Amino acid sequence: MAAVASAGCLIATAAVVGPVQAVPAPESVSRVAPLAGATLPTQLIGVGSAQQLIVVTDPTPTRYATLTAYQKVGSVWHRMLGPMTARIGRNGFVKAANRVQGTGTTPTGSFALGPSFGSGTSPGTAMPYRTFDSTDRWVYDKSDPSTYNTYQPSGNWDNQEKLSQIKYGQYRYAVVIGYNHPVMSMSASTRPHASAGVNTRLGGGIFLHVTKYIPGNSHSEPTAGCVSVDLLQMKALLKWLNPAKNPRIIIGSRSTIVRSSALKASSAVTPLMTTRTIGYSRSGRAIMAYHRAGSSPTRELVVIGVIHGDERKGLAVTTLLKSLKLPTNLGVWIIPTMNPDGMRSDVRGNARGVDLNRNFPYLWRSANAGTSRWSGPSAASEPETKAVKAFLAKVKPKLVVIFHSPLGGVDSYGAKSLKTVKRFAKAAGYPVGYFDCAGGCHGTLTQWFNNHSYSGQAITFEFGSATPSRASIRRVATALTSVASSL
Repeated sequence: MAAVASAGCLIATAAVVGPVQAVPAPESVSRVAPLAGATLPTQLIGVGSAQQLIVVTDPTPTRYATLTAYQKVGSVWHRMLGPMTARIGRNGFVKAANRVQGTGTTPTGSFALGPSFGSGTSPGTAMPYRTFDSTDRWVYDKSDPSTYNTYQPSGNWDNQEKLSQIKYGQYRYAVVIGYNHPVMSMSASTRPHASAGVNTRLGGGIFLHVTKYIPGNSHSEPTAGCVSVDLLQMKALLKWLNPAKNPRIIIGSRSTIVRSSALKASSAVTPLMTTRTIGYSRSGRAIMAYHRAGSSPTRELVVIGVIHGDERKGLAVTTLLKSLKLPTNLGVWIIPTMNPDGMRSDVRGNARGVDLNRNFPYLWRSANAGTSRWSGPSAASEPETKAVKAFLAKVKPKLVVIFHSPLGGVDSYGAKSLKTVKRFAKAAGYPVGYFDCAGGCHGTLTQWFNNHSYSGQAITFEFGSATPSRASIRRVATALTSVASSL
């Protein structure tokens, strides 16, 4: 049997066997309303005549990046999908011309997109699409330059990927990235030859595909050079892509993909928002955090919009915080929801039925099994709880605010500083409340954080039963940043 290559974007070994398996369906990406005036595409190197653009930037040391999809209508760029979390090569970005086969790096630059392929039928994409079978493979064998970085319908090479044997569903859907002159035929019988100019030093098989999740792990895996996103996000991207719009992907840190004049012009403004996946829900949906900062941040605020899936009024605050002007000394971490399962199903608990605000390991007790307030089988049993605990331990914020409804007020029960609660309530235009969970709260996020060894404090905010006005939302968000910056 031929060796299974690691030259492409997957980290594979000869032990990888079996059919393609569907990965869990992490957070879906619904098409957002197009936003006019998206400025980033106008600042980028290599856009050319593209009318559809995928931008992969803001890499982190843990090999995550942010992916955003834009479309040009007339002379105006619109943001269509994202920002969403992407995984990149296990060894990060490298300039395309400097990449070496098998190094686990993602090439940077501007590349054409297409065609596409997958283990199942087309999801409804306009891109040329091939459903691969058990004999299909991608070849990167240096000893055979005539087939290097090509799709082949059959045959054996010393270095290749047998597409159907990739174990964790990364090729459920994929789009070819035009790095190092890839060649893919839409015919099951045509045997493509390598394109002129292909370089066997650089590696190949660089795709945009589905992120790898190993069963039992709460985190996703980096690639060996590709760009990957969660399953439903990949499906949404494929449905959006249109070859008639000359789609391209631009990959790299902002210092390498943004024109120098645009970098210079933006050097004095607040850094753009960055995105991080801090963990995954019980059913595998991503828990996202977005970070913005003033010019000289010395303290951090964390805002959690939703912990109970059927209490969503805090989302209006987290949305506003993504664009609100910040005090110069403040960094803000925005977590729209730590309970994506509950939000998706419009229920209080997560996919296991656990009330996440009864699952934290302070005064936890086994209670309310079979109800919407079940505290779970043990303290911090849920992946959502573990993810937020680990995130807060790393960030060590001065202030954490968690939104609920419909009680209406800023909670003083279990407060670490009643003075801060009163200041926040006055600035936000809400009364100070005392919400003791009908006799004594247990296992709440606020209690856990306030009784941990951190120097910061957590506050529970309850919207009322009525829908808050835009003015009220702005006042609450401004109060958050004002109070946090002064702690």
